[in-house]
Amino acid sequence: MKNRLREILLCSAIIVVIALIVCVVKFHNGYDARKNMQEASTKTLVEAVAGVPNYENTESFTFAQTLPPTLAPTNAPTDAPTVMPTQPPTDAPTQVPTQPPISNEIPSYVYSLSSTLKTCGYQIDKVKRDQYNRPDVLESVHAAYGDKYNAVFIGPEEKVIYLTFTMGYEYVDENGVPNTDKILAILEEKGIKATFFVDWGYIYLQKAMCKKIVESGNALGAHSYRHPPEGVASWPVADQVNDAKKIKKALYDATGVVPTLYRPDSGIWSEQSLAIIKEMGFKSILYSYSYNDFLVDNQPDPAVALQGLKDNLHYGEILYLHSISTTNVKILPEFIDYAHSQGYTFKLFE
Repeated sequence: MKNRLREILLCSAIIVVIALIVCVVKFHNGYDARKNMQEASTKTLVEAVAGVPNYENTESFTFAQTLPPTLAPTNAPTDAPTVMPTQPPTDAPTQVPTQPPISNEIPSYVYSLSSTLKTCGYQIDKVKRDQYNRPDVLESVHAAYGDKYNAVFIGPEEKVIYLTFTMGYEYVDENGVPNTDKILAILEEKGIKATFFVDWGYIYLQKAMCKKIVESGNALGAHSYRHPPEGVASWPVADQVNDAKKIKKALYDATGVVPTLYRPDSGIWSEQSLAIIKEMGFKSILYSYSYNDFLVDNQPDPAVALQGLKDNLHYGEILYLHSISTTNVKILPEFIDYAHSQGYTFKLFE
């Protein structure tokens, strides 16, 4: 009788254990399934909102052997220029891009470099300057990283200004006129060129404007693909490489021109990120003067902003402006005239 009772208890215990094991396995599989579904749904939602095409398989991407013919701008600048440009627009490229196809290979030395994040900003009222009004801190940073990683933090000690605009989206006035059209008209009127840095969001929404920028003889550069608030430079190496490949392909697809200039998103960079961008075939373009011009609903007073530009004028200046700023549109013609009166010329990056 006792043996029979033991057998019954033992069988019951075995059944309970088996049932527990089955429950654990089902729960784990269910958790994995829910997790995978959640991740897939999140990715689908993000890509649907951003309008992101399938640029995941960029390893096999190669550039076309010939560039497509130049396309005529879809819209003429709203404000017709009153003075003819002093120099003709740059001709569209007719040769095969000299840059090799995008590579997924990153040299091993990159992984040993510092990933400590840095920014380009400095306190205007405290920074030391040389006899040409150049910020000493930027001269030091450029000396340390510029030539080594094909990066430019400040230009040469010459009366030269590199005018740049960064663009994540377009600002359109109450009459439906985009700010970038106004800026392009001003540049044409004054006979100068500028560099425009765009991220994927801008390319997706403003492909025609990207073409217009290139066709007008101005330069178009990359400003990262995703533009996360923490900066692409904070990501793992593989993710930084993938982001650079995506923005390069997106710009090429939009304009037919291989981009060679890159501005780190939010001005955030590290020694490692500079090396990555160099290995991806870009020249990193930082900046030596900027101001808070990017809040559309809280634009700086034009007179104050213009005076700031004049006071901070310096040899080799890389001027960082945002195209969404209505203040910049208002003061740009006068600033260009003032810079010219001081003997400065405006150039594009080589």
